[in-house]
Amino acid sequence: MRSADLLMWSSDLLQTPELNYEQWRDLLRPIYGLHTIDNPKAFAGRVRPRDIFGLNASEIRNNKCHCERTQRDIRLDGLDHCFAVFQVAGRSTIIQDDQAVALAVGDVAFVNCARPVTYLNDGHEQWITLQLPRQRLIRGLGFEPRGGVRGHSGTREVGISLRYLQKLFTNRGCTCSGFVQSVRLDQAART
Repeated sequence: MRSADLLMWSSDLLQTPELNYEQWRDLLRPIYGLHTIDNPKAFAGRVRPRDIFGLNASEIRNNKCHCERTQRDIRLDGLDHCFAVFQVAGRSTIIQDDQAVALAVGDVAFVNCARPVTYLNDGHEQWITLQLPRQRLIRGLGFEPRGGVRGHSGTREVGISLRYLQKLFTNRGCTCSGFVQSVRLDQAART
């Protein structure tokens, strides 16, 4: 995706209505699972669901909050996905597997939905997220990746980058687009 496309998406999100916590949660829950925030009454956010090559994607923005996906949330909804989280505006911190990662514009985080995670932000951030089916990703990579980030500067902090994922797929005789195509076929077979 080009930078110009991200900027277009970014301004497009601001045209969507502002949501209270319950509305925001109801839009995100089917794709991203249950999350608990620190102050639901003061919450305001925006969500725009998207589709990227047949995979669920979303643009997400909300005011200052502390948002967690707890072990209890994971047990209740049973979702088993991973996400690539692209920081489009502002700064935020994602904590997973005892690793705290500060994100700036252009950074990409990898989040495992089957493990507890905490999101901290100052209320001026925006993300684009891409859902990756966890079991298919593990089969494609040959191992279970840990959450982490790789910044646009190329300085590795922890974890896995999308370029690294592409390299792993290639080393195993597959491609990212082949993986996406097989996921799309799996989804079509289920419907």
